[in-house]
Amino acid sequence: MNKDSKLQKFVQDTKKSIKNIKEKISTNKKTVANKEEKISKINLPDKLQQKQGQLVHISSISVAKATVVIILLYVLSLWVAKISDILILFFIAYFLSAALDPTIDYLEKKRIPRSAGILFIFLLIFSGLIFFLSNLAPLIATQILELANKIQDMVINLTRDNPESKIPFFDKIKPLLNQFIDTIDRETLTNSITETLRKIGSTLESFAGNAFRALSAIFQSIANAVVVLVLTFFMSVNEKSIERFFTSLFPSKHTQYILNKSEDIKNKVGFWLRGQIILGIFIGVLTMIALSIIGVKYALTLSMISGIMEFIPVIGPILTFIISIPIVLNQDPILIIWVAIAFIVIQQLENNVLVPLIMKKSTGLSPIIIIFAMLVGYRFLGILGMILSVPVATIISIFVYDYVKKEK
Repeated sequence: MNKDSKLQKFVQDTKKSIKNIKEKISTNKKTVANKEEKISKINLPDKLQQKQGQLVHISSISVAKATVVIILLYVLSLWVAKISDILILFFIAYFLSAALDPTIDYLEKKRIPRSAGILFIFLLIFSGLIFFLSNLAPLIATQILELANKIQDMVINLTRDNPESKIPFFDKIKPLLNQFIDTIDRETLTNSITETLRKIGSTLESFAGNAFRALSAIFQSIANAVVVLVLTFFMSVNEKSIERFFTSLFPSKHTQYILNKSEDIKNKVGFWLRGQIILGIFIGVLTMIALSIIGVKYALTLSMISGIMEFIPVIGPILTFIISIPIVLNQDPILIIWVAIAFIVIQQLENNVLVPLIMKKSTGLSPIIIIFAMLVGYRFLGILGMILSVPVATIISIFVYDYVKKEK
């Protein structure tokens, strides 16, 4: 009897335990259901919903669209390459317009019509060019001719019996020169001279064609300059109309962004170009003063080269010094020391005083990026590419900086 009662009690306890377990399971299910209901009511961010949709909706249509876009970009790049010469003219005109814009705006605030202000600025520029061509250009041309004759004299002195009096350090290089002459094979030299004369004859025969090409290049350059000036004039006069046309090419929601970036580009490029012109004038004048004090004969020519080379950042001053080395050595080897000191002092003055003062609102690019941009520009357009590379890199940096700022 005891066994039956114990068995009944065990069965009852087991039923109670099973009942309790079922109740707990039911309670847990209700809790989970409530949590799922709360989670379902939470709105996921739009970006997560878009990403979920993107994972699902990849189809052959998307692949086809991407392929079409790639093909269109390729065709566009080929088309841009064919009209690159025209685009360069527009770029140059845009840079000039950006450089002139603050002065034009200032004149406009003084109640001078925009078109009249532009004509006034153009008149000043042409007056400066006429003054330069009528006064400084003949002096520079005379110095260049004298320099050419000097170089020719150096070559002639090599054939004279006593060249030591004309050529610096000739007493040190004379033994090496004599040794070199003794090792020359006369037959080889004769054949080389004959071949050179034949090439000269061929060159003279094609001189007419070369002269025609040279004249064509000159007229083409003049025509390009006129086109750039005309484009600069109309870009400055019709600034607002051009902005409206450009913004109309994009959705209206991007209008303000495009206008802001356009203003940033114009300001940056304008500051850079105006700064380079001012730096070129300052460095040219300082070089002229320094070389004149030292006593270098071709100071005016070298100062003009120095001012122009300022448009080639970083390496421009180095190229100017390299150009001056043979000129100064031919005059007096001792002068090269003073010329080197003068260039170093001018560069220190430029880097520590003039550049922070004049270019403080300019590109903001590091020297490494500038050098890389210049190399790429030289690869495509030569010297012109080196000059245009800095403003183009500045424009790209504006959008890159804006993108990085948004991502953060």
